[in-house]
Amino acid sequence: MDEMVFRDLRVRRTGSGERTPPWGRWSANSRLWNARTRRIRSTICGQAPSDNPDFAAFLVEKGIDSVSLSPDAVVPTTLRILEIEKHGAVARA
Repeated sequence: MDEMVFRDLRVRRTGSGERTPPWGRWSANSRLWNARTRRIRSTICGQAPSDNPDFAAFLVEKGIDSVSLSPDAVVPTTLRILEIEKHGAVARA
C-alpha cells in the first residue's frame, strides 16, 4: 500500500464549540504519523476540510500530502495552506 486515504472524519459541533471533535483530530494525527514514518502518501476526502479551514490547516501542519475540497472552499483553504507551508510549519518524516 503506497497511499493512505481517510474517510468519514465528520465535522460536527461539540459542546465546546469545536467543529472537529478531539477524537477526530487524534485519529487523523495518529494516521498521519503512521503514514509519515512508513513513507506512505496520505490524503483525505470528505467534507471536513472544506467545512472547517482550521481542520484543513491542522492536517497540513501534521504532514498530509493531499486534501480534497469542495469547489467553494478551494480558494480560501488553498490560501491558508500556502501560508502554513510558507512558514514551514509542516511535519516531515
